[in-house]
Amino acid sequence: MTAKRPAKHPFPEVLEAAWHDPENCSIDPVVKSALSDDPHEYKSALPLLRNMAEFKREDAAVFLIGLLMTCGDKWEKRMVIVGFLHAVETDACVDVLLGELRRVKSTNKTRRYLQEVIDTLSSMPPRLVRSKLQALAEDVSLTPWVQTRIQAAMDSL
Repeated sequence: MTAKRPAKHPFPEVLEAAWHDPENCSIDPVVKSALSDDPHEYKSALPLLRNMAEFKREDAAVFLIGLLMTCGDKWEKRMVIVGFLHAVETDACVDVLLGELRRVKSTNKTRRYLQEVIDTLSSMPPRLVRSKLQALAEDVSLTPWVQTRIQAAMDSL
């Protein structure tokens, strides 16, 4: 009998339950994977956290926001996390994302991340973001690059 050849990147077995029952499964194994610095591992966990957040799992929503705040200068990981925050349709999430636009200086290294933040904000319900984006667009401390993109996002709402 020959051994089965493992898949190149098998989906972590420990996360399987989260795919099948995001509303009731344990968040612990998903959190453990999301905390990893290995892109394969955290990229497997983040969609599960988004699914949980879409099922109104506040623990998953809080964890996604907290994970973003603890990533430091890992711009690739931050971009992936921000891409899943559209599922967290709360004022708190919007405020965190707007804070990122104020906090992160626009440089060649950070522009893709800042664009992801703006894209995520523009995919959220207009009632949550419109007035806050308008106020931010008038903030003269932001670079013209950021202001232009915020204005474009507002125009698309």
